[in-house]
Amino acid sequence: MNSLKTIIRFAKRPNQLGLCGIKDNRIYDLAKKDKWTNEEKEIVINFVKNLKVLYGYLSAIGKKLGKKFYDEEVVNSALYGRDDWHGFSENLKPELLKVAIEDKVNEINNLGDNLPLTHSFHVLYFGAVATDLPKTLPFADACKVSIGQIKGEVVEYNHLSKNLRIIPKKIKFTSPFFEVKDGDRVFLHHSIVFDTAEPEKERLYEENLKKTLKVVKEFW
Repeated sequence: MNSLKTIIRFAKRPNQLGLCGIKDNRIYDLAKKDKWTNEEKEIVINFVKNLKVLYGYLSAIGKKLGKKFYDEEVVNSALYGRDDWHGFSENLKPELLKVAIEDKVNEINNLGDNLPLTHSFHVLYFGAVATDLPKTLPFADACKVSIGQIKGEVVEYNHLSKNLRIIPKKIKFTSPFFEVKDGDRVFLHHSIVFDTAEPEKERLYEENLKKTLKVVKEFW
């Protein structure tokens, strides 16, 4: 349930913008509930399955690990990263091909092994797969998973700048799902706080983002 809540919180802004999934405002009320009925859980599962690309990553990682797509390890791998990515690409390719536009097919088929297949990698490596959106640095910065520290009414986060340099930047944020306080370390997506940055998640995130930037540098 907690991992499904993380996915809901993560997907809120792009879903509301019409960039992924089917809009359903009930979902965000469910993200604030302590317990769900079986029917409510099925509503959430069906919502996530319609997130197309994200579900493709969750499904591929889950199959490789022999776990459900909303298992905690699966969700954390997709959003933050993992230490070992050997053998995951072959599971991901068919999942992405199910939703990809024609222009992305060759790029997907040529995906190498042992790549850090997180959401941030997807944003920076492919850009959009299911729709024809231009790959721009401002959108990549907003859409990647970001990490930051709450400083009053702003968050100082790892801004992606020219030449893929990471520099600190302060922006306004919203945290509609849980309270945050000054000094908290948090993960953001499109300026929405969706998770707390626990030490192990932060370690995996930083290491996988570093690998991602090294891989994608030639494309920018």
